[in-house]
Amino acid sequence: MKPKGRYNIRVAEKHGVEVSESKDIDAFYNILKETSSRDGFTIHPKSHYESFLDSLEGSFLLLASLTPNTLSHTPIAGLLGVITSDLGIYYYGASKSAQRAKM
Repeated sequence: MKPKGRYNIRVAEKHGVEVSESKDIDAFYNILKETSSRDGFTIHPKSHYESFLDSLEGSFLLLASLTPNTLSHTPIAGLLGVITSDLGIYYYGASKSAQRAKM
């Protein structure tokens, strides 16, 4: 991992960000819509991401949230990826504009 990645993880920890595995594709899709609007790219229909998570072996969804005592436990970022025998692949990522400084 590069030094900047380690730094960003420490910043997120200081801001009370928690990451957990989830099946909440609706939360991820809502964040993804905001990200696509902000950054000017198109996204697939929600069914694409649902199929990715439900049908692809080794797929996973991680959602980052602020701890309950800081704001709300609403997801602020997400990652949809796949793990094979010895390789992890980051396919889709999204983040809320208001919380981007929390890394």
